Amino acid sequence: MFELGKGYKVGDYHPYWIYTPAGKEHNPAFDNHSDKVLDLKKPASDYRRGVAVDYFFSLMNPKLPPGLAVCFVPSSDPKKRDTGMRDLARRLAAADRLDATDCLIRSKAIPALHSGGNRSFEVQLASLRVDHADLIKSQDVVVLDDVRTSGNSLTACRMILLDAGAKSVTTIAMGKTTHA
Repeated sequence: MFELGKGYKVGDYHPYWIYTPAGKEHNPAFDNHSDKVLDLKKPASDYRRGVAVDYFFSLMNPKLPPGLAVCFVPSSDPKKRDTGMRDLARRLAAADRLDATDCLIRSKAIPALHSGGNRSFEVQLASLRVDHADLIKSQDVVVLDDVRTSGNSLTACRMILLDAGAKSVTTIAMGKTTHA
């Protein structure tokens, strides 16, 4: 079981590419778990996204208590709502939890973090808002994200959800970036 109010990772995320003095190279540490993290970013029409949702659901569902409100960190693009993370959050919510996937909203676009966008806490906080606060008020909430590098996205989400009345906020990244 995950302890409420804490931060977790499901596994390590090894980026596909590494940068060496010789240039950009395939990362030999890139593994199946890291591949599944990337598959969550695929379009809905790509079967690999569904396989990745199944994979993470099977790892997480037994460890999450019933009754939690389930949210996810929204895409850096406010127009992009159909994501693998949303699919996973909704599937976990359907397993005797509360669907709060419409609560965290990206109110203004920010540059994508994987392409060098600003990872600062302040940028994250200024671009997020909570809608439908009634769904999370006095609730234990879990927030899901695909990759945690700095942790600022999850920290900003935790803060605004607590400010909106959540009882506790647990954060879970499918992968924590490692360069080992």
